[in-house]
Amino acid sequence: FKALPQTNLYALYCGYIERVIAHQCARFSGQYNLGAPVTDWRIRRDRLAECRKIEENISQLRRDLKAETQFNRQVELNMRIKAAEKELALAVVSL
Repeated sequence: FKALPQTNLYALYCGYIERVIAHQCARFSGQYNLGAPVTDWRIRRDRLAECRKIEENISQLRRDLKAETQFNRQVELNMRIKAAEKELALAVVSL
């Protein structure tokens, strides 16, 4: 609690939010860090939402892949999954 900003309630609130977002970002990146002091927590929140969106897209593609019976369609879905995984890896770096 000593590391949290305690100048006013808004700063304390932002400190808590920043730490919660950092914890959620750690799920993707594997590292817990609060980010650079100049990085606003709102920017990280938006990047985190983008990662979640990409992850959901990958999950949907995998569900579609399991249901698909045509081999050429399976190959196409696999290529889309690989592209989405690369996009997710790039998005995780920006966290």
